Amino acid sequence: MSQRLAWPDIARGASVLLVVLHHVVRQMEAQAPSTWMNAADAWSAADQFLTPIRIPFFFFISGFLVARAIQGSLRQNRKPWLVPAYLYVIWSTLLTLRLLLPAASSEHTFASNLLGNLLLAGSGYWYLYALPLYFLYTHLTRSWKGWIASVPLVALLVAREPLTEWTTSIGYSTMDSASLLGSVFANGIFFWLGARYGKQIVHVFAGRGALWVLGTVAVYSIVQLTAMLAKITVIVLPLASILGIAVGIMLTSGLSGDHGVIRGIRYIGQRTLPVYVLQFFFISVLSLAWGRLGQLPAIADAAAASWVYPIVITAAAASVSLLFYAIAMRTRALSWLFVPPAALTRKRTETRN
Repeated sequence: MSQRLAWPDIARGASVLLVVLHHVVRQMEAQAPSTWMNAADAWSAADQFLTPIRIPFFFFISGFLVARAIQGSLRQNRKPWLVPAYLYVIWSTLLTLRLLLPAASSEHTFASNLLGNLLLAGSGYWYLYALPLYFLYTHLTRSWKGWIASVPLVALLVAREPLTEWTTSIGYSTMDSASLLGSVFANGIFFWLGARYGKQIVHVFAGRGALWVLGTVAVYSIVQLTAMLAKITVIVLPLASILGIAVGIMLTSGLSGDHGVIRGIRYIGQRTLPVYVLQFFFISVLSLAWGRLGQLPAIADAAAASWVYPIVITAAAASVSLLFYAIAMRTRALSWLFVPPAALTRKRTETRN
């Protein structure tokens, strides 16, 4: 049996931690007292700087890891697309149930919110919504010439801004949250690249020397910082995303994951789903606590803590999520939250008449 590569797990672990960090920073911006705003602004800028790495690199690695399954039949390889679809329905429904709580308020009915969350990617779990679609598209176009299969995906990426405005307006007319279909449409190209050309791309960027790495990081930094200052990040996003993928490969491909923090990130990378799905519940509880305690003088006076707050909360969210996951997987009554029934994912032998 071949040994599992460490760096893709490290890459996925780092990516999902950046996703959690993104949501913690947004919560911090929305609820922290004024004395925390300097740190909130700095963390928001750092989060924006990392956006082309956080999302495109995650989907690139996701595609890279299922490249072999893409070439097989959907009947024999149901797990890569059916598991995220199952989890999307389960966790989107659970998250919507919070609207039934006595203290909850809503502009739309529960049924309308649930339908919107499931069909229009309004729950926040749009990664799980996107992965089955990306897998199915890449599978169905596997025999097409590369440039032909890429055209619709590139067009969706280029049209991200108007698509996002359109889907957002549709979302708010149906549910209390914005539709994230714009993000779903825009990021398929990165999964497709990982699944279709991942080996070649990794071969180009993996194992490069320090000068290559520093040079690529410098080019990425110049492009993204310039776009941020000029407020043209949407226009520059395709280029910044390609550079972000290159940076991600260079920084993670040489890591073994055997020591210290990197070992923990690799561990998370092998269990990204529980961290991703549970973060929203963790942050919802955190937001509730901030609503009750955030304006206390003691919080306002602790401005120094604001600089480490996102890191501490991100680590706590990941730790609590993994702890709950470990307990759930040892409890038959809870394991269905993360694992679909075996009948749905079991490989079936195809028969011929």
